[in-house]
Amino acid sequence: MSTDVELTVRRAYSDLRYIREVLEGAGTFTAVPGKGLMAMGAVGLAAAFADAWIGRGLADAGAWWESAAWVWGLAFLIAGAVGSWTMTAKARRLGSPLNRGPFVKAIRGLMPPIIMGGVLTAAVVGSGAGELVPGVWLSMYGIAVLAGGLFSVRPVRVMGSAFAVLGAVALLARGLPPHMWLGIGFGAFHVVFGAWIASRHDG
Repeated sequence: MSTDVELTVRRAYSDLRYIREVLEGAGTFTAVPGKGLMAMGAVGLAAAFADAWIGRGLADAGAWWESAAWVWGLAFLIAGAVGSWTMTAKARRLGSPLNRGPFVKAIRGLMPPIIMGGVLTAAVVGSGAGELVPGVWLSMYGIAVLAGGLFSVRPVRVMGSAFAVLGAVALLARGLPPHMWLGIGFGAFHVVFGAWIASRHDG
């Protein structure tokens, strides 16, 4: 009799574990840090101002990449560190797992466009068209956020769409200096959408 009870308990635990895994996999990743995005936007705005100051004497937009690459490279490293730290902190506060479920799916959607953005950057810079870099960065980042946002909250998807549209305009119109396109996207957009997420989704 005790054996039957033990088997029943084990099956119950197994069923509960399966149900939990299914619910976690079908859930929504809510630990996107709104305040962290705002901080990333501040970094982006600072980089845009630094870029403008460094390149103020450049007459040729094509020469922008040589003068500003290190500014934006440093900005992306800082912003990435800020985003990772604030997301981890929010996930812990909300009890959201970072090793399974929606977060893993979001990262899987995010990474291919980011990698392709690096490939396209190398291609356009190698062809001497460095002025196209802002459009490439903005559009591929937007597609990455949109893909990852399929498993996150609505403001993330809207943000991804906004970045993708801005990137497309930057590629086709090219009416603004590179630092302005990047400042609007990685600066202002991050601040605006970060504030939206922070106000609606617990920071």
